[in-house]
Amino acid sequence: MNYKRVTTIIDIIFQCTKFAQIIITFSLLIHYLIKNFRIHFIRQYTIFNIMCLFPITIIHIMMFWWAPAVLIRATQIDSFHNYLKPPMNAILFKYNIFTIISLIAFAAMVFAFSRYQTKQKQHHVEADEINKRINTASLGVKAFTHSIKNHLLAIRSETEYLKEKFKDDADTLYSLELIFKSCYYSYDMINNASSKLESIDIVLKPVKLHIPVELALQKLSSKDQAVNIEVIRLSHGSKALLDTSHMTEVCFNIIKNAIEAMHQTSDKQLTITIEDQDQWGCISIEDNGPGIPPENMNEIFSPFFSTKSSVSNWGVGLSYCHKIVTSHQGKIEVHSTVNKGTSFKILLPLY
Repeated sequence: MNYKRVTTIIDIIFQCTKFAQIIITFSLLIHYLIKNFRIHFIRQYTIFNIMCLFPITIIHIMMFWWAPAVLIRATQIDSFHNYLKPPMNAILFKYNIFTIISLIAFAAMVFAFSRYQTKQKQHHVEADEINKRINTASLGVKAFTHSIKNHLLAIRSETEYLKEKFKDDADTLYSLELIFKSCYYSYDMINNASSKLESIDIVLKPVKLHIPVELALQKLSSKDQAVNIEVIRLSHGSKALLDTSHMTEVCFNIIKNAIEAMHQTSDKQLTITIEDQDQWGCISIEDNGPGIPPENMNEIFSPFFSTKSSVSNWGVGLSYCHKIVTSHQGKIEVHSTVNKGTSFKILLPLY
């Protein structure tokens, strides 16, 4: 086997290896995209990676395959390393094609990378903004709850005194009992809202994903359990580092919100799916309620924001959920369509 044939075979092997690497890379990215398509942030980032890699591949092919094959003509004389120029009548056209395609590919790569950076910055800004709102709300709660608690305690004290004074008047006792219960309930609600906005201690332990969901479902009242709740467990043994108590409260808050949102829905359906998505554990809670209007989507995690008229709702539940999930190095995603329903996804790194 002569030298020229050996070099030709080696060149073919290198060319095949190079193109095989490109094909494998794109195949892995597309496989990863399909596998994690339902996770919004992974889908976005994978698409951006493909968009950045594709122009690089085009430029690489142009520089190391198309350009040498078209623009360079090797002599056929053995042991004489020289190259002939391509025909002058085609050189301008071919050089222009190479330049134009390369510039377009480079511009596409820069655009994709800038979009990726913009999305990354947007996500960080949104998370920081929510945390700032929570911290600001926490300071505000501390500023007025002390005074409100003192007034409630005074009302409760006077109510007990009046109950003793009018113990023989059934109607008066009934009204005083309502006042007493209302004060007690308000005091409890203030404590609950305050505790959810203050600093929270997280104790992480390896816990199976389905446990906080099951504990949250056990906390539902009999009225809430009348809703058709379907639990789909696609993950049977995966664990994540969780604070069971706080994550149970997160699941309970979202489930409770979904049930309350469906109060006017005739066929109430709540679907909870527990599954693995690559290195992430996913708890998806989906209802068929009225959905969230687009103008409210950016406010749902803001403290004290609520569209509910209930006096028992302070609008801190979802702020608390966001705070707990991000404290677990996780993510919480919301997708909603008006008149079709809402889906919350809690994504946690698997242990």
